[in-house]
Amino acid sequence: MKNLIFMIAMLPVFGIAQKYSSNQKLSVYLTPEINGLMISSSDLTQGYDLSSKSKSGFSLGIDMERKLADKLSLRTGLGYGYKRCFHEIGNWETLYDPKVGVLDAIQQTDFELHEVQVPISVKYDLFDRWYVSAGIETNYIFYNSSNEITIASDGHRENFKSHLDVRVNIAPMISLGYYIPKIKLSVEPQFNYYLFRNLTFQSNFYRFGMKMSYHF
Repeated sequence: MKNLIFMIAMLPVFGIAQKYSSNQKLSVYLTPEINGLMISSSDLTQGYDLSSKSKSGFSLGIDMERKLADKLSLRTGLGYGYKRCFHEIGNWETLYDPKVGVLDAIQQTDFELHEVQVPISVKYDLFDRWYVSAGIETNYIFYNSSNEITIASDGHRENFKSHLDVRVNIAPMISLGYYIPKIKLSVEPQFNYYLFRNLTFQSNFYRFGMKMSYHF
C-alpha cells in the first residue's frame, strides 16, 4: 500500500518531465546508505553516558535537473528514505513504580523510520565528467516504527514505541559525482547532516551513501 501511494505521488513528476526541453534532465536513483547519530563532545559532559551504532538504510526517488549556465545546474526531486540507527543513554533515571522509586537505568532506542525527501541543490560541472553538488533537503517522517526499552538497575524492563514530537527536518547535503555517458549512469558519494534533533535531544542524525542514478 505504501509503495502504491508513493508511485501515485510520482505521477505528476513524470508528467512535468515529459514537457522538458533539451536543457532539462530527468533521472531515477537508488542510494545505499550508512545511517547514524552524531554525538558532540558537549553532550557527553551533561552527565549522560551516550553511545550510538550506525545501521544500513537506503533512499530512492526521482531527480529533475535544469541547466542555468554553461557549467551550472539546479536540481530538485522527490524521494523516499528508509532510515535505521541505534542509540543508548546510560545514567538515565526513570520512575516506573511508586514502591521502588527512581532508579538508575539504561534507555535503548532502535530507530526505524520512513521519510519523504524533497531536495534542492546546485550542481557545478568540474572536468572530465566530474561534478560537485551542494544544497539542502527537507525531510518528513511519515511513519515511525522505532522501539524503545528502558532497563532499570534492578532488572526491570519497559518496552514501548518511540514517539516523535517533531517529524520535519532540514538536512544540508554535499556530494561529488562522476557521469558515465555510455551507460547513462552516474555514481555520487553523498553526505547529509540533519539540523534538528528530533530523534533524540543529545544527537544529530546523519547519513552517508553512494547515490547511483540512471539518466533518461
